[in-house]
Amino acid sequence: MSMENLTRTFFVVAFVLVCPSTWAACNLDSVRGKFAGEYLLPRDSVNWASSGALMLRFDGKGNIKITRGSQGSNGSYGVASGSGSYSLNSDCTGVGRITIRAGGQVVDRGKFDFYVGGTRANQRILGTYQNTDNGHTGSISLIRSHL
Repeated sequence: MSMENLTRTFFVVAFVLVCPSTWAACNLDSVRGKFAGEYLLPRDSVNWASSGALMLRFDGKGNIKITRGSQGSNGSYGVASGSGSYSLNSDCTGVGRITIRAGGQVVDRGKFDFYVGGTRANQRILGTYQNTDNGHTGSISLIRSHL
């Protein structure tokens, strides 16, 4: 088993045990709304740790928009925006793909495998994130925002 698959399995199993889903089945509309959270990449394109805070909007139809975002690495900081798509299986596992922009330029293209848990009012999304340009992997954690 590859390190990426091992990490993905660990995060999904841990999340299922800590924050089980309380509904029988998921669909695209199950995660409609705003989610706030963070991501962490242990290394970026120049081998520095990179992290960011995000506000995402899932439209319930398979589209994601980064409505607010910030990211930083090795003392640098940037404001980000972006968009993408997601799919969601009936077992509440899904895949998202996003393109992140800063200063009008694409700075990251990524894929995240995730699990939806919690309650309908207080959903949580936990998963692994992979930069599809350079293969670096990390984690992503989101919680429903009521703001």
